[in-house]
Amino acid sequence: MVFIIIGISIILFIVGILFLPVAIIADSDRKVFAVTLPVFFKVTVRGTKELWKFSMKIFGIPVKLSSAGKRKSVNKYNKSKLKKRRIRISPKKIIVMMKKTLHSFHIRYLQANIDTGDYPLNARLIPVAALINGGNIMIKINFEDRNSVDLKIITRLYKLLWILLRYIIF
Repeated sequence: MVFIIIGISIILFIVGILFLPVAIIADSDRKVFAVTLPVFFKVTVRGTKELWKFSMKIFGIPVKLSSAGKRKSVNKYNKSKLKKRRIRISPKKIIVMMKKTLHSFHIRYLQANIDTGDYPLNARLIPVAALINGGNIMIKINFEDRNSVDLKIITRLYKLLWILLRYIIF
């Protein structure tokens, strides 16, 4: 009975991870880039002028990331004895797989400030940006040498897993 409860708990845990939204966040003003799976983990990269800081939290507990030296290989087998299984994919399948992968992502919000440095081109881009703007997408054309992007993209792991299984394995 205990094994059944543990087994069901593990299955529900895995299914929960597959169906939770994975968020990819990029903010170029604050130089913060993050990938989060709501309760389980968060990986953040913060930048200053020349320094990038990596941080990771698993179940809300900070995990220290360190750069270790070179690790010794633990492979005891001769590489010539091991058979390598290669998966051959046609270029057409790769293109279709990339399209499906892009369609699995949804933009929660996009705010962009764009300046090309060319005043006539900026003036021509204002009506184009006005056509694109709406709902969760806001693009501004400025004449002040400011370029920034604030973006949040959502996907679910089961969609990416299904694309992987469908186009690579089958």
